Amino acid sequence: MKILLFCTLALGALTPAHAQLKASNERTLTINETIASERLQRVGDSVMVPIADVAKALGLSIVKTKTGYALIKDGGANQVEGIRGKLGETVFDGKWRLTVTNPREVASYTLETKTATDYGLINPIAKINGTTYEPKPGYRLLVYRCEVKNGQKSAQQLWWFQNDTHTALTDASGESFPPILTDIASEAFQSKPLLPGAKLEFNLIFCVPSSANPRELVFTLRTIADKGSDVRISLADPTLNLNRGGKKRL
Repeated sequence: MKILLFCTLALGALTPAHAQLKASNERTLTINETIASERLQRVGDSVMVPIADVAKALGLSIVKTKTGYALIKDGGANQVEGIRGKLGETVFDGKWRLTVTNPREVASYTLETKTATDYGLINPIAKINGTTYEPKPGYRLLVYRCEVKNGQKSAQQLWWFQNDTHTALTDASGESFPPILTDIASEAFQSKPLLPGAKLEFNLIFCVPSSANPRELVFTLRTIADKGSDVRISLADPTLNLNRGGKKRL
């Protein structure tokens, strides 16, 4: 059953001098000369308007809190607007939301899915045994857990073909290292269609020189038709031992 939530209409609290009741038996609210709601209700001396209508008109999202509800910017309190963030934060580029967590160094990595691979990129730096990958001497494997959400109004497919993206680890010395594997079920470097709000979780695997000192993870959020944008995730975390001089293996 769908529940309709109402809030008391306080015109000054919305957009001063720009929000008003439209003369229509007090059923319609306009904000900046655009109809925001046609579902007003008068209760005594107060005028009530659905929270969802107000949120939509102001470009906000409704979040359930301990004491009721809150209207916040799309994505929530833990979301970083723009294209920069850090581990554990959700970065939103206006179309996609990306969260990177659980960085770790591993002695080997076994694929969890049947995914598209670029053997020309892998063979020089990693050994392949079936679906298991091991770094060659002088290299090490770093794994990052990623979650991507479709923030658009239609189904979209994430595209990660290396020639069309800038996804990479950037080193303190200015070097960059593209991932050798993006562990998403695919045969053509493209995810299954993601409905609006749907999420995709996967591992991103890098094989970097033993001396590499990763500072940022750059990730290109795009579809095959849309060039998208690059987001940067800071890897500066003193609790991690993935940098040169100290290794954490699982």
